[in-house]
Amino acid sequence: MLQLQPYDYQLQFQPGSEIPAASVLSHLHLPDIDKKLETEIYVYVHQIYRYLPISDEKIARIQEESAKDSQLSILLKTIHEGWPKCKKTCHSEARLF
Repeated sequence: MLQLQPYDYQLQFQPGSEIPAASVLSHLHLPDIDKKLETEIYVYVHQIYRYLPISDEKIARIQEESAKDSQLSILLKTIHEGWPKCKKTCHSEARLF
């Protein structure tokens, strides 16, 4: 994302049915992200988080309610542990994402 900021570009929607490789590409497992990109993503996310127009109390409430949601808990656990290489071994609740 940070690497694209200097550019002025326009996005145009194209239905997946018109992109033959869309389904295949959406299911490909990506190799490990290099450290530089991982760091850039971390910095970008935390910059947005830090400047959100939302109170600390509201953030705490969102975190509490998210922790109560079983689907979000499973998704968070899957993200922290790493996505499995095989879709069949992925928890059914996390497969939706």
